[in-house]
Amino acid sequence: MAVEISVENGLFRTYAFYACFLLIKILSNNVITVYYRTIRKSYRVPEDYVMANAKDTGGSTHPDVERAVRIHVHDIENIVPFILIGFFYVLTGPTVALATWYFRLFTCARLLHTASYLLKLQPYRTIGHVLATVINVLMATSTLCSLF
Repeated sequence: MAVEISVENGLFRTYAFYACFLLIKILSNNVITVYYRTIRKSYRVPEDYVMANAKDTGGSTHPDVERAVRIHVHDIENIVPFILIGFFYVLTGPTVALATWYFRLFTCARLLHTASYLLKLQPYRTIGHVLATVINVLMATSTLCSLF
């Protein structure tokens, strides 16, 4: 079955919405990192300390800044595969309802992961990570099964 890659296709439009939303989420992680670097006066390079009129910590970084950076890395490790897998998944022509649930749950899982990472809440951070991973695996498996 040929799948139309167009905003006229409701499934593709739904996928594109969630993919763009998640890409904006990755970009917003920069704001979170800059916020924590600024309020904690914890920078990566010496000239930033000079600009902020702050004491150089000699390369050590505040735990809140490290947490924000790890959120960014985790998102790249999970969202980029989701975007690629999701695109191939859409090409297999899955049911709109199931695909939409996958996209929604994945997005909610990544938001849960970020919020619980910032607020230091376990086991919610792990739940968000595992749920997102399971959805990626389900979509990838379904895509592979459709190909063979």
